[in-house]
Amino acid sequence: MILTTASPREIDEQLAALYRRASQAEQLIAAAVIGLHHALGERARYLTRNRREWPTTTEQAVAAVRELGDTRVPRMAGGYTYADQLAKYTRAVDALAAARAEADPLDTEYARRPWPRFFVVQAHNGHVHSSMHCKTCNRNGVATDFGWNPALSGLSEAEAVAVLGPMLCTVCFPTAPVEWTIGRPAAATCDGSGKSPVKGSEQQFGGTWHGQCPTCNTIERTTMHGALRKHKPAA
Repeated sequence: MILTTASPREIDEQLAALYRRASQAEQLIAAAVIGLHHALGERARYLTRNRREWPTTTEQAVAAVRELGDTRVPRMAGGYTYADQLAKYTRAVDALAAARAEADPLDTEYARRPWPRFFVVQAHNGHVHSSMHCKTCNRNGVATDFGWNPALSGLSEAEAVAVLGPMLCTVCFPTAPVEWTIGRPAAATCDGSGKSPVKGSEQQFGGTWHGQCPTCNTIERTTMHGALRKHKPAA
């Protein structure tokens, strides 16, 4: 694909996939960081419901775990070594870097000739925004979970209003109608619910076991029998 002549839809379809990969990698990094601290026997101190503080930084935990190498982690079932825990973190960091590197030229092309975009928030009955930085989103320190809508990329506001009407955010799209009567969609269930997690992804967090879903790649809790609990698909 030649970026300078590619359509907004073609570029955003690739970017949407890369942003999903990056989001999944960020989730794996967060889980791996917890695993590193737990392997070192550390406990987090919660500052707020969504913020916690560890006794050491991620960099310090990585350095400490690297020094312990192939020693088995005494507090972790499954015979995992400190090197195993570090490998999970490294793989996730590399995956995030790769996704971002692939997205860079696409983001650069968008910056060169920006076009209208449409992002859906399923938690708000499918409300659609023109960006992921609307002032009505990302409140109280919690990032809004957006889904891309590349099929609509490039539409003018008038065209978008004709297609989506009251589903559009009136802050992002001032000409959108305000009557919003669409009901909340039924919550979907990921096909990975009830299946075994990806081999080697199981980790114990605070007394409960988690693993990576083979379908949506998110980190989910497992049942006492080792199966992934019921969960929604990744956005």
